[in-house]
Amino acid sequence: MAIDRRMLLYLSKFKKISILKMATANDISQAQLSRFLGGKNRGYLGEEKIEKISKFLGVDYKTGKLLPGIHRWKGLECWTDSLTLEDFKNWDEVFRVLFGKGPKYLFVVGDEGRRGDDPYPTRGLKVVVPSVQPSARVLIECALMEGKFLWPNPETGWTSRNDLTGSKDTWIYPTEAVFQRLIEDEALTVAELDLLLGVNGNSGWTWERLSAALEEKGIIPEEVAQKYGLS
Repeated sequence: MAIDRRMLLYLSKFKKISILKMATANDISQAQLSRFLGGKNRGYLGEEKIEKISKFLGVDYKTGKLLPGIHRWKGLECWTDSLTLEDFKNWDEVFRVLFGKGPKYLFVVGDEGRRGDDPYPTRGLKVVVPSVQPSARVLIECALMEGKFLWPNPETGWTSRNDLTGSKDTWIYPTEAVFQRLIEDEALTVAELDLLLGVNGNSGWTWERLSAALEEKGIIPEEVAQKYGLS
């Protein structure tokens, strides 16, 4: 079993899912789950229950990798509790375990996310495209400060990234309708996300593969054209 309790604990934090909600949804004792995730005495959880919690949080408990599909997280700056340097280190470790080397990052800026006279957008998404898992995407909802994304740094706590010429990162400024769909549409698929954001390269998708996947699901070209305003 590749998954460990700390990975599950931090995934629950990234998704802002309480121990009570996880326990209730998976028919597990809240006290038992709390002891397990906290590494406390008598914090034993059977393999079947660990599998259920792992799936609930979007990971395969045997491989420790993300399940296929879109995963929605909250950035560290959205956490309500105070952050410690240990939190930043654990965030970094989770990234390295899940995404391996060379994930692609897309910084998506919400054009309408402004407050009053503030000239800068205040809402954004960090989109992670893991090179080792072409069937998974992670959308991290986060707050911007003066138009900059805060980025967890395991050594210093925070660094920031802004849209500088020559940046190796991809910056995307979609319409507000597209941005809201990225935030709210729970039915959004990886293929649709890639089309909306123009993801290519490490995504693993080609037009031939996409056409075959759509055909397998019984989706005809007219449906796609109508959905994206092409007809």
